[in-house]
Amino acid sequence: MIKEKTRKKPLSEKATDWIGSVQSLAVHVFLMLGIFALGLLGLPLNRILLILTTFLSIEAIFLAIFIQMSVNRTTDTIEEIGVDNEEDLTNDKQIAVTLHTIESRLNRLQNDLKKLKEKGLM
Repeated sequence: MIKEKTRKKPLSEKATDWIGSVQSLAVHVFLMLGIFALGLLGLPLNRILLILTTFLSIEAIFLAIFIQMSVNRTTDTIEEIGVDNEEDLTNDKQIAVTLHTIESRLNRLQNDLKKLKEKGLM
């Protein structure tokens, strides 16, 4: 199991985590219902739609910012992992070279054994 770093999350990370939660979905449903409920208070439909579109436009701006922040955070994490992968690639290359050397030596030994058998020395 991978343990998450024990650090205090900044407000921006807490906000992006909350926006992707079930609680956020519930709050948004109630806000939308509340906006449409303004019609029960006698507010004209054109005013309700103006309030709704204004709210959704402002929310879309904030959501775009939060999405970009999440992408940036994920990209930073991937880049950190990438550094480790570069080290792993170097190790893998060294292992591959070593295995190739061993394979070459085994082939030579097999050829030498074959020649010895052909000469009847084995």
